[in-house]
Parts: sequence; C-alpha cells; structure tokens
Amino acid sequence: MFNGSGCYKTRGILITKPVTINGGTYNDHVNAESKDSLHAEGATDNVEPIFRIKDTSNVTISNVVLNGLNFAGGYRGLPWVNEEGIRILSSANVTLDNVSTNNTYGDGLILGFEPGHPPTTNLTINGYTINKAGRQGVTLAYATASTLNDVTINSSADAGWDFESDLTGIGAGNITINRAGGSKGILMQGTLAGPVTLNDSHFSGDIGLVRAAAQSGQPVTFNRGTVVMRNRFSGTPPAGIWMDGPGNLTFNDVTFGRRASEGPPKSGAWAALDGAHLTFNHSSVVAPLGVNDAASTVTIIP
Repeated sequence: MFNGSGCYKTRGILITKPVTINGGTYNDHVNAESKDSLHAEGATDNVEPIFRIKDTSNVTISNVVLNGLNFAGGYRGLPWVNEEGIRILSSANVTLDNVSTNNTYGDGLILGFEPGHPPTTNLTINGYTINKAGRQGVTLAYATASTLNDVTINSSADAGWDFESDLTGIGAGNITINRAGGSKGILMQGTLAGPVTLNDSHFSGDIGLVRAAAQSGQPVTFNRGTVVMRNRFSGTPPAGIWMDGPGNLTFNDVTFGRRASEGPPKSGAWAALDGAHLTFNHSSVVAPLGVNDAASTVTIIP
C-alpha cells in the first residue's frame, strides 16, 4: 500500500503486482513542445501512460490526480499519444475510485489489447473525471464483465467513448456504464464481444454504432438519461444517431435534446442503414426525426 500525500514527478508508473495506491498528484513532465523533453534526465524515446497496470490483479487506485502537459488539449501523434492517464492491460479485479486526469496527450483511460493475453476483467470504476484528453476520453478495446460508474469526460480531442481495438474479432463486451457524463458522445466501431448497457447517462454528443460493432449484432441499450445532439450534420456522421450495419440499438426512457447554441434543428436525429435495428421506447426525439433504408427498421413506442 502506498498513501500519497503530495505531488510526485513521473515519466510513468508500471504496476505488475497487487497494490493499493491512495492519494497523491502525479505530474508527468514529458512535453511535446520541448525538443529535449524525451532526452532529459536520461529518458529514452518512449512515452508511457502515467499509470500502466499490466498482467496483474487486485489493484486499487484511489483519490489521485494525474497531470500531463498537453495544455492545448489537441491531438499529437506518436510517441506523445501513448501518454494515457491510465492504461490497463490483461488485468483482473482492478478498482479505480475518484481519479482525475488532466491534459494528457493520449486517452484519459484505455482498456487495451495485449497479444496472447486475456481481456481485462472485473474492472470497477467509481468516479473518473477526464479533462483535455489528447485523443479519446475512454477507449474500451479489450475488456469484459466490467462496470464503470460516474465517468465524466469534460473534453477530449476525439470521441468521448470509443469501442475499438483496431483488430479483427477483438473487442469489449458485457460492459455496464452508469451515470456517464460530459461531451463528445460515443463511437462503437470495433467488434463488440457482448452486450453494452448505459444507465442514467447525461452527455452531449453523437452516438455511432457502425462497422465491426454493428456487424457483431450485440445489443446496445440506453436506459433513462439524456442525450443532447447537434442540430446540423454534413458528411460523417450523417445524423446524431448513426447506425450502419445489422446492429441492435435501443433507447428506453431517454430524453433527447438539441444544442440551443446552434440555432434551430435542420438535420435528422438518426440514420439507420444496412440492416440496422433502432428502437425508441418511451424516448422523445426532437424533429426532424431521421431516415432508414429498406433493409433497416426503426421502431417508436410512445
């Protein structure tokens, strides 16, 4: 057990054994704006997550603040994008309580893929706040049987939530997300290995169920909560809810709004294509509604 009580300077902490870390502010001083940043103090050209949990179990991280130096909040390529707040690889029974990440060059949190190893399982999150992530807010690449409570993504350069591993047949599933908040929406584009359920979420952004995620046919369900969409779409995505493929997306008792700052709504709320199955059950949607092709179904239950 480590009880942190102050500020700590780091280039990344690797955790491979059961451990509890409680408290502390951890400042990663790799800076993409400085040409000498990677070579200072004997560093190599590698950029690592602030915390990396790998091939272990029974890890608890509580009451920590993880700070990068990406104050602009935009995307920077390799190697900088490897600086996630926390990266978890093939680990079980991990608990993250009251974690905040700020100004990371990479994701606020990533559940990554490790060749030849099992997915992360039995992850529990109770409070995780992400500010100015330089890529996605949260990436779920390879995980199962996990519950993420009270994750708030206030700002990220790309999608708030991203389900993808970049690998055929590898993905996350049997995931429950409770009370998600923040901006930039959810993009599911990699294989889904099981159902995904979101309860009582309140966020602003678009929802995409496309490519391998839609082909998986796994049910994605939103129960209660609110989603605030944009009013106008051109190009990709074509609508606030975008389905392309034989996916199954259901909204139960969800209230949809539009962003007041963008003027009156001019674009459809959904586009359901190529065999999509979209259901609104007691869920109000702001007009104009949406479109579907002949291979797809949209069901509205008042």
